[in-house]
Amino acid sequence: FSLRNFEDENTRINDEFYAYDGGFMAHVYLWHLDEANFKKLMIDYYVIFAEKYKLSPETAWKDAFEETFDISLEKFYNDFDAFMTQDIESLRAIIKSADEWTNASWD
Repeated sequence: FSLRNFEDENTRINDEFYAYDGGFMAHVYLWHLDEANFKKLMIDYYVIFAEKYKLSPETAWKDAFEETFDISLEKFYNDFDAFMTQDIESLRAIIKSADEWTNASWD
């Protein structure tokens, strides 16, 4: 499965919502790629989204994503999907510790 399957609806998979678990891992993955992405995930994306929404509600989230992270949504999906095929230890290895979450920079 891919997050791209959840753009328009929430699809149920094995009694879990991959949109939520996958969304969490997408955040973790983006932060893993660049420490500056933490602030982008928590603040910048929503600021840009609010502006884009005024112009085009239907595409605002996609446009904001691409502007915030400087990557096309298609490339992100392809890279993230490839990453998610790794073994569970590799996936867990990029999840930050509780201290890293607590001390992450919002600046």
